[in-house]
Amino acid sequence: MNNITICLGSSCFARGNGAHLERIERWQEEQGLTGRIDLAGCRCRGECSTGPVLEINGQLHHGVDEGMLWDLLEYDLQGADRAGVAGVAGVAGGTGAADPAGGDHE
Repeated sequence: MNNITICLGSSCFARGNGAHLERIERWQEEQGLTGRIDLAGCRCRGECSTGPVLEINGQLHHGVDEGMLWDLLEYDLQGADRAGVAGVAGVAGGTGAADPAGGDHE
């Protein structure tokens, strides 16, 4: 099962995670993935200066804007789900996930 933990501390919430939570829930329903993703909120992670922050399958992502969120959902979650993989390649090493648009999320 895939896991998303979204920081709901006041800074991350105000910087976009409030809207991201709604987007993730809607996306999950639209993709037929309800019950296949463990979606949880957490209190402040102490990463306020680089927020909004969310964690996908153990990988922490900083500065998540709407475009990055869609990329993460599409490539990290839906792609892993299609491949029958519970996690994302490279998570164990903690080196960061490559952004298909050319950035680095960690």
